[in-house]
Amino acid sequence: MSTLTAVRMARHLTTPFGRGADSLALTLLPGSDPAAARIAPYDFRDHRATFGHPAEPTYVLALLRDCERDTVVALELAGPGSAGGPVSLTVAAGTRAGTSYPLRLPDGTTEDTTLTGLVTTPAPADGSAAERWSLTALLGTTGKLLWALGAERDQLRHQLARTLGQRHLSRATGASLDLIGADLGVPRFPPLPYGYDEHVIALYHLDDEAGADPQVEDLTGRYPGRTGHHGTISGPVQPGSPSRYGRAFRFAGPAAVVTVESSPDFDIGPTADATVECFVRPDPGSSDGLLLTRHPDPATGLAGWVLGTGDFGRGLPGNLRFAVGDGTSTVELFADLSLPTDRFSHVAAVLDRGAGLVTLYVDGKPRDHKPLGRPFGAVGGTAPLLIGPAGSGFLGTIDEVRLSSVARTDFFPVLGESDEHYGRRLRIFRRWILPTPANLTEVLNTAVGRIGSTDHPLVVDDANRRVLRGTRVVTVVPVGLLPGEVIDRDGRRRVAEADTVGTAADEELFDPVYLLRHERADVDYTPPPPRDVRPYELPPDPHRLQLVVADPLDRLADLAAAEAPAGRLRVESAFDPRADDLRATGRALMLRHSTLPPGRLAALAHRAGFDFVRCPGDADPVYAACAVGDHLGIDLTPPGAGPTDLTAGSAVQLAVRPALPADAFVRWLTVPCGPGRATVTEGPAGTATLRAGDPGGVVVKVDVSRGGHTLSATRTLRVGPADLADGGQIAADGTLGAPVDVVGGPDPAFDPVFLTRHDDPRAVYGTDPNHRLVQHGVAERLDALLGELDRQQIVGKLNVVGAFDPAGDELAAQGRGLTVRHRGLPPGRLAAAAHAAGFGHVRRAGSDVVLRHTAQPLVAVAGPDTVDEGESVDLRVVPPPAAVGADTRLDWASGAPANGLTSWSTTTQPTPRLTGVRAGAVWVQAAYLLGDGPAPYTFEVRLRPELPADTVISKDQYDLIMNILNALHPIGVEVSTRAIRERVIEIRGEALAANPDHTFPKFRVRSGSPRRTKETSP
Repeated sequence: MSTLTAVRMARHLTTPFGRGADSLALTLLPGSDPAAARIAPYDFRDHRATFGHPAEPTYVLALLRDCERDTVVALELAGPGSAGGPVSLTVAAGTRAGTSYPLRLPDGTTEDTTLTGLVTTPAPADGSAAERWSLTALLGTTGKLLWALGAERDQLRHQLARTLGQRHLSRATGASLDLIGADLGVPRFPPLPYGYDEHVIALYHLDDEAGADPQVEDLTGRYPGRTGHHGTISGPVQPGSPSRYGRAFRFAGPAAVVTVESSPDFDIGPTADATVECFVRPDPGSSDGLLLTRHPDPATGLAGWVLGTGDFGRGLPGNLRFAVGDGTSTVELFADLSLPTDRFSHVAAVLDRGAGLVTLYVDGKPRDHKPLGRPFGAVGGTAPLLIGPAGSGFLGTIDEVRLSSVARTDFFPVLGESDEHYGRRLRIFRRWILPTPANLTEVLNTAVGRIGSTDHPLVVDDANRRVLRGTRVVTVVPVGLLPGEVIDRDGRRRVAEADTVGTAADEELFDPVYLLRHERADVDYTPPPPRDVRPYELPPDPHRLQLVVADPLDRLADLAAAEAPAGRLRVESAFDPRADDLRATGRALMLRHSTLPPGRLAALAHRAGFDFVRCPGDADPVYAACAVGDHLGIDLTPPGAGPTDLTAGSAVQLAVRPALPADAFVRWLTVPCGPGRATVTEGPAGTATLRAGDPGGVVVKVDVSRGGHTLSATRTLRVGPADLADGGQIAADGTLGAPVDVVGGPDPAFDPVFLTRHDDPRAVYGTDPNHRLVQHGVAERLDALLGELDRQQIVGKLNVVGAFDPAGDELAAQGRGLTVRHRGLPPGRLAAAAHAAGFGHVRRAGSDVVLRHTAQPLVAVAGPDTVDEGESVDLRVVPPPAAVGADTRLDWASGAPANGLTSWSTTTQPTPRLTGVRAGAVWVQAAYLLGDGPAPYTFEVRLRPELPADTVISKDQYDLIMNILNALHPIGVEVSTRAIRERVIEIRGEALAANPDHTFPKFRVRSGSPRRTKETSP
């Protein structure tokens, strides 16, 4: 309870003034309804006992909260002089808290007359009368004088508290709230068309196009369980006219009208509230006429209501009038202003039975109100609802007609976002929120409130859809280099040679004796010009180069011969001890071609594997260099053939390349590498004999020492079995007797749609179609097996007697196994060939060979491995989307570990074209998204699954959801709102309405605070 200034001032007076300044605060208790309050019994015996003088009470009624509308306060009396009835006073709308009123009691009242109760008309919009008012009895003349002196101070104190409260979000209003929002970068929502709520009887946006069916749609008919009250047009009605919100209906003549057939839904029951509202812009030539009508004859006192404009004898043309009657009495209200003809005005009439009032609003402000008076009956009948003049003189445009079964005082959103709604949004954005799914769920549910039957209707789900990916590396290669241009192995141009391949000074252990002599019949070598060779200096030699350069040079010769068969590759210079580049150590070459231009030859050198290539001018040779590598290599005699280098029990001769000088000391050894075993026996002139033992990988190493320095070379060899005994089994790494579980268990992501159909004329599959179905990785191994059989020149076809078997073991049931046999090859040798082809596990079972393979990606990308800069290649995904399912989403992506760059013709179709943009390696990925959950880096907002399928989200709630998500969703994370968009009636099929601009955050808009005007100042 707020204490009057008069009471606080009295506390500072001395005792002689105590009697005159004495007071008594009365206690207000809640009454039988919010409009009433009981006053606790009291008397003035303490005052008489203290001062020996009877009290002379004057009662002061104080307002504790701002008064929103005109209110009549009636105070009930008991005791002498109370026969005249209650004492009443009227408090005007807009009166601020702190205002107080002295009560004038009837003649004949005495000290024994007391106040017993308080009744307000209308009832408070929120809370009770006991919370809005206070009563104080001033018992002497001094107290009354102090009240006269301090009454304004009470008002100023409350105004000060209100002003100071504007800096706090919980108490700010109007422009102060806008300033807080400007500081947060969160402006108010702009005025928006009406949305649906459960109290709407009929809603006409009047944005229907000419010829639409229905002609005038009632939006409520789109909602579950509702039947729309659609209207028909007659007379000169012009749909599509400019309006406050896009389009509206212009009524261009007296006969223009929209007629909605009568319905009991339009009746206002004897205890029901109602609101009738619309936007209107009269034409300059408009006269007295009707806007909205449901009345059998507006000129009579029959039951019904009428909203119209005219003079009505009040001297204001275009004045707004609302009349409502129950057939016995009629309440008539006037706005007493002329509606403007250059803009739209929002007009509303509200019948509030709880408050006992009818109120007329213009642009959200009450212009007139009247009490209902006697018990006001139902407003019903069979008259249709009419929109427009209907034979009267109104001409103009009408928009956004809404009829409601509730008494509305807040016309959000058509008049802009209300303080309550705006403040609720600002409370979300004023603090930082970690955007976890749990936090976003809590924020959304707190802001949105009840949807359907629950107060926590929304779920933020980040459980990703199952994703299956296939990847392929595609190298973008240059078509040609420009004069003076350089390129490194990764495709980067504008690089320095020293940063890419080093310098000759980096090779402290370089020894020319380890240079290799290169000799090819299809390559020419230009003899060096004559030179005086210094003592101990070696002459330049175009044949001599380091081992690391030999392989790229061979590949370049092959590429050049394939592209220009009539031309010849020429090595202009190789090892040259006087060169100022890497030719000084044999790691670089100067190259020409008889027919290929230098730019093209440089591009082929890059493709061949040189680490640094420079394209000179037209007259100079191409420079190609390699990074530091091994000086020595290990050769086998006979060389390995096929997937394995040698078979168990066989022997090969080992030699070092290049040929070693006589004073070099050579040491051979083997290094264990898994189950593979072999023994090495050193031979003459630095050679050795290697005899294979157990299958598997074997690392052979040679150390060459000369002049106090040692160089090493290694080579990994694969030893394969020559045969496999019946019942024997072998793993991919060569482990004999390995169990089948070395290939792993079943893949939880497997689905039969990802199996590949294998068709090869070199194999026989039988009549069972499942014998052709395998996973893509198994199909690649099967191709390798057929290739190995061809290499061995085995006559006959491979019989595939088992593949995908849904009833088989867990691997066969996923297409990761094969059972094969061959009439022209013993099963033991067939098993050895399958092991060589790379199957993860091979088992011989009599005449059959049972193959199992490790889990590999179920999706593969097929297509070329290279693409020229500026050219395109076709890629495809295996299996194609048509085989996977219609509800599957396919996404293509690419990336580069270094310099490569590509572009796509499409990222969602099964056969996109990939265009090379910049040289370098690029990984290409095809990803299938399965199921209906969110994609990676995506979360989904949806309703709880227990809510009915026809649950509807209002447009206001949807805008609030979008505003929160746009502001708070994590960076780099996509938000899927499809599930909630489908629940918003107003935006179904409206792509542009799915993400309205006003829901985006304006955190970067710092153009200043909202302009303060007299109308918006608090």
